[in-house]
Amino acid sequence: MKSYLSVRQVVQRLNGSVSAKLIYALVGKGKLRSNRSIGKLLIEEDSLLELLRGGQSPEAPSMPPPPRRPRGRPKRETLPLW
Repeated sequence: MKSYLSVRQVVQRLNGSVSAKLIYALVGKGKLRSNRSIGKLLIEEDSLLELLRGGQSPEAPSMPPPPRRPRGRPKRETLPLW
């Protein structure tokens, strides 16, 4: 059975050497596997250990990062006159 850690628990496990913002960034880039449950981001403990070891497990295929939404307003198209 998989065990999960909250973002706060991951920061505590790393002795506060990283911020919660960095944890969210690593999840966004796909470097940490996570799951959302009742509004909380839960990180797989195995994924954290793999990241700390610097390698990936042979059982877990490399997943692409989630799609990114373009920032800002969409540009308005100019319509040709006549």
